[in-house]
Amino acid sequence: MKRILTLIAALVICAALAPLAQAGDGHFQGMVKGSGPSIGWGKHYTSDISLGWRINSGNYVGLATGMHYVWHPAKTAEGPITENGPMNMVPLYADYIHYFRLGRSLSSFFLGMEAGGTYEVSTPKCEKVWHHALRPYLSPKLGFDIGFSRDLGLAIGVNFIAVPQASDSEYMLNPSLAIRF
Repeated sequence: MKRILTLIAALVICAALAPLAQAGDGHFQGMVKGSGPSIGWGKHYTSDISLGWRINSGNYVGLATGMHYVWHPAKTAEGPITENGPMNMVPLYADYIHYFRLGRSLSSFFLGMEAGGTYEVSTPKCEKVWHHALRPYLSPKLGFDIGFSRDLGLAIGVNFIAVPQASDSEYMLNPSLAIRF
């Protein structure tokens, strides 16, 4: 059921953005991003690449993948928390960014959302019986993009990473650094 809802959401987003893509002023855009260390529950380091289309000066839509390294805290029978990890997770997510340009400059503030899932490719290190290898992934983000040219920039921001599950959830803030090309 979750897969069907995800597919329907992706189709609706693509249909809504198709008229914008035909406006003629769009171009290919890619980003290489790293984030971490986390502030909050657990440790989460990311290394991702996002490839997509800059629809106009204010909107970007792409698909991203990479590698996420997660240390997963768990309570033991004695009570203290131990960390299991790193778990190697491969993400696949849709990436949307809205840029708020600063006048005629190439720099801008941005707000965005990463939404998709992650799959644990390493041997499970989490001892929780309800731990799942395939997990949802949401990450609202904000920051500042320093533009060197139309096609090159440096983005400094913060991602709020959320992996919502019934009893195996993770929520944290990650500082991020990206190169836009």
